[in-house]
Amino acid sequence: MERGAGEHGGASEWALEVGKGIYSNMPLLLFMDGALLVAAVPTLVTLFAGGFLLAPLVAALTLGPVWAGTISVSDRIICNDPASVRTFVASLRCHARTGVVLSLVPAAIVTALLGTLLILKSHPNEHWLFIPLFVD
Repeated sequence: MERGAGEHGGASEWALEVGKGIYSNMPLLLFMDGALLVAAVPTLVTLFAGGFLLAPLVAALTLGPVWAGTISVSDRIICNDPASVRTFVASLRCHARTGVVLSLVPAAIVTALLGTLLILKSHPNEHWLFIPLFVD
């Protein structure tokens, strides 16, 4: 089915089909939410253990693959393709590298920003340190 229009050309009919797909796959969506929650645990442990500079990078490594797999299965659900836990696991394997690579970009930026803030906190009278902060 083409996105944006149903078989009869109405956008509301397409929205109804998407809603039916989401409703019929609610257990799978809840399972994927749980997988995202479990994948966030190492990041939270790193953060609360004092490694706040490493937390964004840990998030990229643990949440990135699960996030990419969730996006892939969600796309299948919206397109009314069959989706299951087996599909989700296969999507995790297929899209893990892409998820990590895409997540590393914002993780590196946030890590640089946190590092700059840490340096600025230890040297509050050094006003030139605001330049790297604005660059980050």
